[in-house]
Amino acid sequence: MTQRPANYECRTSRSFRGPFIQLVIICIACVLVPAGCKKESAKDEDRSSPSQPPARPAARSSQRIAPVPDERVESTVIDIVAKQAGRRPGEIKPNLNLRKDLKFDDLDEVETVMELEDTFSMSIPDEVATKFQTVRDLIDYARLHRKR
Repeated sequence: MTQRPANYECRTSRSFRGPFIQLVIICIACVLVPAGCKKESAKDEDRSSPSQPPARPAARSSQRIAPVPDERVESTVIDIVAKQAGRRPGEIKPNLNLRKDLKFDDLDEVETVMELEDTFSMSIPDEVATKFQTVRDLIDYARLHRKR
């Protein structure tokens, strides 16, 4: 192995390291700063008008959705589950288990429940939502509790 002189400088690694570190910093800034700016602007709005009550969260859907007819409940639930699972609706059967067969995690289940709430104009309590196991459970709940 050859000895390097004490004043040796590796230009390749330095020239690579500089742009790489800049790229990492830019990527981190692009991810973190916009989210932080939105939070700060929301805090500033709250401070500017202390006499007003806090604003209610905006509805998830700004459009008014017509009630889903009884004969379309099953296919609508299957469409929602298929979209969340990243599959075609024809692949989704009522007896499929959300976690075992469709590989749903907690986030998938929450997003599916939120979509069901929006589509069927209903509210699903957390303690009920955690008990859904199959697509059939979702269909049955939607049939019984949807707004007509």
